[in-house]
Amino acid sequence: KKHSVGALCNGILAGLVGVTAACGSVEPSEAFVIGGVAGMFYLFGSAITQALKVDDPIEAFAVHGCGGFWGVLAVGLFGGEAVGGNGVLHGGEDSGAQLGVQLLTAVAITVWSGGFAVALFVPLKRAGLLRVSEEMQTRGLDESKHSPRRAYVLSDAVQGQSSFVVSAKEISAQDCGTTGAKDCVASEDTTV
Repeated sequence: KKHSVGALCNGILAGLVGVTAACGSVEPSEAFVIGGVAGMFYLFGSAITQALKVDDPIEAFAVHGCGGFWGVLAVGLFGGEAVGGNGVLHGGEDSGAQLGVQLLTAVAITVWSGGFAVALFVPLKRAGLLRVSEEMQTRGLDESKHSPRRAYVLSDAVQGQSSFVVSAKEISAQDCGTTGAKDCVASEDTTV
């Protein structure tokens, strides 16, 4: 199996997402554990979305959904009273109730977010509006959907100066020439 820099970065990001809810009420060593477990939740979420063939190229669900779910639960597990926590692992007063509240909250957030996502994305998918064509995807959306394709032309830069005037007319003329569009309109020059 190959290692992935993207997965490594997403695992780190999931750790940061996971510790966010509890960061004010845990010791640094506990934050480290919470972040590490959040990375494992990310791996689990990534495997699930791949197995279900869910189109999530940046793995937002695995990072934020799974890492965040764990983070909400971690508030009820970690954090002693000395740092403002009420975690079960520290045996705080009503710590079991705190964990129950955290679990209920995590489930409520999941149901709320998932319900709205299904209500939005299922009709879009059935209407054929959720994805671009295979040709557009192959060409890239910058090329297919956005105009002008570039915000500025670097050859217009004046050496030694921090700003330069970009000719939007030149950019539009270049883009119109390459796309073959007859109704291209050039806008005014812009200073960058």
